[in-house]
Amino acid sequence: MVTKEVEFVSGYPLRFDWNGIESMTIALDAPAFTDIDRIISKGNFGPVSVRLILWAGLLHKHPDLKKEEVSKLIDTYLENHTLKDLSLTISKALIASGLLGTESTGADTGEVPEQSKT
Repeated sequence: MVTKEVEFVSGYPLRFDWNGIESMTIALDAPAFTDIDRIISKGNFGPVSVRLILWAGLLHKHPDLKKEEVSKLIDTYLENHTLKDLSLTISKALIASGLLGTESTGADTGEVPEQSKT
């Protein structure tokens, strides 16, 4: 498993180690890896799942961090970034963990590629 950190908020890098992944699956009630893919798909990715995913990715450095405390970190992040940036940051961290795609292929967005006109 890759344990590369991804910048989030100063002093709070994201890294999904095994403990974080396990904590995330419990918090999201997603016992299978395919359930995580479903939860982070475009139609299901909401504020609660974002907070819980970020919380799980922060546990490696802040094991006592409470789920509720992550909302303030999100607010801090959003002072200088967009929601799309936040989504991309989460995707980068999940990819770096080996949980979601690879660095060369990226995350599977579940979207059908646009067909070229012939």
